[in-house]
Amino acid sequence: MIYQTFFGMRDVVQHLAATPGTAVLPFQYRKLPKAKRVVVECCPSSVLKKNKLPHQNYKQPKGGPLLRLRRFTRHEILADADKWVRISDRHRRVIMRNPGGDALDAVLAAVGAFRGFCAADHAVLSTHPRLTREGWMYV
Repeated sequence: MIYQTFFGMRDVVQHLAATPGTAVLPFQYRKLPKAKRVVVECCPSSVLKKNKLPHQNYKQPKGGPLLRLRRFTRHEILADADKWVRISDRHRRVIMRNPGGDALDAVLAAVGAFRGFCAADHAVLSTHPRLTREGWMYV
């Protein structure tokens, strides 16, 4: 997935990788000491799975008001997310009204990326021959 992101999305990720002060990990660990910002890959579904939360039935691709199952699933996810991050009532409404699930995915990816970065063994990741070439999912 990460290899595909780094080498397949050249316009996005490689542009970020070339931006001064930015380190795209695990590919650019050499830039990390001077980096002002860090870019890592995180999969929202993997964050849900890692935390034993429902990873299906929270998206409603057809749009419209959320079906009862989708609402219930999102409420369950958001109740657990309260342990990781504070979400205002206004943003909670945005998440609940976004049928495709992009708003919730953004929160999950941000929290998962941060927690994954903090928990990562950077000494191992930065020197691993395969991971520095193919990537790592920070979850």
